[in-house]
Amino acid sequence: FDEVLKRAVDRYDAIMEVMLASLREERRQTYSIFLPFHPETGRVLYVPMKSINRDDYTITFDDEEGREWTVPVTGGNVKLQWKPDFGAR
Repeated sequence: FDEVLKRAVDRYDAIMEVMLASLREERRQTYSIFLPFHPETGRVLYVPMKSINRDDYTITFDDEEGREWTVPVTGGNVKLQWKPDFGAR
């Protein structure tokens, strides 16, 4: 599934454009197709992405405590929201 996640990074803007059109305004502010697992706790985070790095396939986000993290989208570090996941399969 890592290759699918890399493809999602490559096409992030196009996927987000489709997804944001289907969401209410308040959800648009925080939505991301990626749901990172917290590097320390393993919990799924519903947080906006600060950046998407297409060169090394990493995402950067702040956790609930405001700490910034950068993790690869590969290796089980993230999952996709259900709609993009459904389309990816």
